[in-house]
Amino acid sequence: MTGANGVVTDDVIVRVFEDAEQAVFVDGELGNDEGDGSMDSPYLTLRRGIDAASGRDVYVRSVGTYDVSDAPLSIAA
Repeated sequence: MTGANGVVTDDVIVRVFEDAEQAVFVDGELGNDEGDGSMDSPYLTLRRGIDAASGRDVYVRSVGTYDVSDAPLSIAA
């Protein structure tokens, strides 16, 4: 694994979801906007994930460029 500074490292980043069932997942590579936004069936687009979130956390599972040019993207705290 290559670290943020470009140096090869064996560090592993682990994120623990305390309540993954309450989160919405987006995967720009493997998602599908017809899915349910779960960890097993993430949405494809950030717009669909935000629209479905309704106060829940949104996790982006893959790197990439997410196009939100179709409408302004507002994320409330």
